[in-house]
Amino acid sequence: MQTLSELLRSQARHFRHKTYLVCEDKSWTYGEYFSQVEKLAQVLVEHGVSKGQPVCLYLPSRPELAFAYHACQLIGAIATPMSSMYRSAELNKIVARTGASVLVTDTERAPLVRAVQAGLVTLQHLLVFGGDDQTAPLEDLLLRTVPHLPEDTVGPEDVAALFFT
Repeated sequence: MQTLSELLRSQARHFRHKTYLVCEDKSWTYGEYFSQVEKLAQVLVEHGVSKGQPVCLYLPSRPELAFAYHACQLIGAIATPMSSMYRSAELNKIVARTGASVLVTDTERAPLVRAVQAGLVTLQHLLVFGGDDQTAPLEDLLLRTVPHLPEDTVGPEDVAALFFT
């Protein structure tokens, strides 16, 4: 049985130059997409995320959500996507229940996270696509990141995602 991380690696090798994802006027080949996923996975590791740990993904349905979700899969972290419509009560509940130490969001949602962050005792790192007044854009960090991840640390029985409805 092949895990999602194994499938991603395999597809990136075999279809490196074929289009994988298109969003509005931007597209990524399998190789470009996997490169972003690897870099984001490395950033997560550098922020203390390891196999079996939840990472909250407070993002709209955009390519950044896919990058973050697959980055979690690559390192065996538990991707925890949260509706971009959630507000402070839901954020508090989910971060508290998961014990996540890292939350990935975007510029639009960062102020809400910052407003409740003091009460989220486990949340240590906020990674912001597009940046905000307290954090440089995550994209800048990805440009400087060189991934050096071990291959295939994830097994088919490992928890991959946690969804709240």
